Amino acid sequence: MVLRFRTLLLSAIGVTFAGVLTACGTPPTAGLNPSSPPTSTRASSVATQPTTATTAMTVQPPEKTSTPPVAGPALSPAQARAKERRLTAQAAARKGVLGLGDSVLLGSKPLFAAHGWRVDAQVSRQFSMGVSVLRRYAGSRATPRNVVVALGTNGTVSPTACRAMVRAAGTSRRVFFVNNHAARSWTASNNRVIRGCAASFSNNRAIVVDWATPAAAHPGWFGADGIHPNPSGRRQYMGLIESAVARWGL
Repeated sequence: MVLRFRTLLLSAIGVTFAGVLTACGTPPTAGLNPSSPPTSTRASSVATQPTTATTAMTVQPPEKTSTPPVAGPALSPAQARAKERRLTAQAAARKGVLGLGDSVLLGSKPLFAAHGWRVDAQVSRQFSMGVSVLRRYAGSRATPRNVVVALGTNGTVSPTACRAMVRAAGTSRRVFFVNNHAARSWTASNNRVIRGCAASFSNNRAIVVDWATPAAAHPGWFGADGIHPNPSGRRQYMGLIESAVARWGL
């Protein structure tokens, strides 16, 4: 009787304890199902699988891009127009003519200027003085490639000064010597020197413009002194020089 009571008591306690465990929600053990791998094994398997997309993005070389050239500061429209005008003027000047002379050329300056020529002429200028003047011009890139020298009315022209004039112009320019027409003792000698000087340079670096011959045949082209052309003579003077430059000019 006592043994049976003890057995019933233990059974009751066991049933009560199992009920308590079920009420607390204790999950079933995952390892009891042999068809499912352990949880830790699945986690490890997922962690060690390579992430293909991530790896591809890492090893792919970056796309090459070209670096554009660095430009200077942009010009405003007004600056661009000013620059264009300056370059155009320089180009036109180099294709034009620089006239270097005395009072004979000075009288025709408005006619030459109307054709876009630059004229530096001065009363009583000597030929030797013109050499230093031309040297100053030759140092500028804007100086024209064709130089007209109309000097000698006021004094002698030496072979040394004449050659110095051509050299002062430089090898990239051509010099046009206008010979002299004046009732002076040095005129004939000057014209011979100018002719010999021009002939001493190769490649037509120096050209003689023969003003003396037509001028002697047309006294009506001159004023009372027979040296300085009148309006009709100035047109002839300019036309003769202009024709020579048009034929031989650079």
